[in-house]
Amino acid sequence: MRGISFRARAMALVGLCVLLVGTALVLIESGRIRELILSERAAQVARVARHVEEGATKAYLSGGREAALAFLRQEAVHEVLSLGAEKVIITDGARKILAHSDPALVGRIYSGEEVAEVLESGRPVTGAETASEFAFAVPLAIPGGPPGAFEAEVDIPALYSTIATVRRQALLASLIVLTVALPLTSWSANRLLGRVYDRERRASERLREAERLKSDLVAAVSHEFRTPLAAIIGYLRTLLRSGLDATAEERAAFLDSAERQAGRLERLVETLLATAGIERAGRVSPEPVDLAELGEDLRREFSARAPAHRFELALPAGLPQLATEREKVHLILANLLDNAIKFSPPGSTVSLAAEARPGEIRLAIADEGPGIAPEKLRTLFRPFAQLDSSATRKAGGLGKAPG
Repeated sequence: MRGISFRARAMALVGLCVLLVGTALVLIESGRIRELILSERAAQVARVARHVEEGATKAYLSGGREAALAFLRQEAVHEVLSLGAEKVIITDGARKILAHSDPALVGRIYSGEEVAEVLESGRPVTGAETASEFAFAVPLAIPGGPPGAFEAEVDIPALYSTIATVRRQALLASLIVLTVALPLTSWSANRLLGRVYDRERRASERLREAERLKSDLVAAVSHEFRTPLAAIIGYLRTLLRSGLDATAEERAAFLDSAERQAGRLERLVETLLATAGIERAGRVSPEPVDLAELGEDLRREFSARAPAHRFELALPAGLPQLATEREKVHLILANLLDNAIKFSPPGSTVSLAAEARPGEIRLAIADEGPGIAPEKLRTLFRPFAQLDSSATRKAGGLGKAPG
């Protein structure tokens, strides 16, 4: 060290200190972001496990243990894989595989350490399979049997590659610019790791939105089913109590009212089933659709369903045929017409019009109801939204389904 000046030695020492401090801070920051991401993923897996438990319980109540197992092996596994998991395992209390993303492994004994620890402790467990792949395991209630375990293996390559990039940048910046390295590294680390964390946060928000949609649908269906069911039960109880004392006209009136409420229930169920079919189908199988013929079918249908309203068609002659699925267009227009009937007074007119434009056909449904306040227009296309969400609202309905 005799040929090296004191100033050079001091600069080298300062550079080494900056290098060490910068690297240490980056490692601390990357570790903090890593724990945030893993914690968020573990919470996602726990929420998905609760969804799986609810679905399996409903299947068990409707079809027994075989129905619950079929739900776990088909719908539950598919749903978890669609959320980004690489592998899904569901076991019973003896570690026997009840459902697996690889169906060939169903029935075998699972040897994963995380599942064994969950079954022993009853607490969620997170374990690292590789540098970027993590296994999240939680307890799972199995209908008709003892508690089991639910494990999802998730690959988070962005986490590992980002941390490695941050470390390289910290070392390079510390060596090249000693006095600027620390703030530069901190800024770069926060930016890169912040982007990864934001992606994970958005994935979590999408899952919470799916949970909210499910809750909104259950609430809407429960509200809409309760009114006609209560009316049907009331009419039938009145008939049973009155017995032979009721006149034939009274009995006919009660039965007619009960039939109308049953028809309302039937239309609600048909709407739910049709909407679920559209959601599952995804792709459209186009066919030629004659709008004039479809409009006439709708006019006859709603004239019989709502005789207190007038239905008019304004479909010009020579409209080109649509290349789409007739049943889906029928469902959409029927729902809009049904909504127009609910919010327009008896004796008023509901109309269906069409206008041909270059490359498209524009359809319009008009009624003589009160309309929609401008400040509430933004909620029209929010899934299951109700402009009047109170329990005493005058008009029923499930709102717009997600699509």
